[in-house]
Amino acid sequence: MGNLFIYNVAGPRHHCIYICYAIYMLAAQPDVQNWLGEEIDSVFVGQDEVETWEYEKAIPKLKRCHCAYG
Repeated sequence: MGNLFIYNVAGPRHHCIYICYAIYMLAAQPDVQNWLGEEIDSVFVGQDEVETWEYEKAIPKLKRCHCAYG
C-alpha cells in the first residue's frame, strides 16, 4: 500500500526513481524478465504493432506483471 501511495501522490521525480528501480530489478533477474516476457507475448499474440494493442483489455490479463515484485 505504501508503494501505491508513493506512485499516486508523489511527484514525477519519484515515479522516475521507481521505474528505474523496476528496470534495474528486471535487468538483475533475467529469469523474472523471461517469466514476465512469456506472459506479455501470450497476451499480445498476433499483435505485432504496438499501436494496435488494447491496453484496457490486456492489463487485467497480465497477472504475472501485477505480482512480480509485490
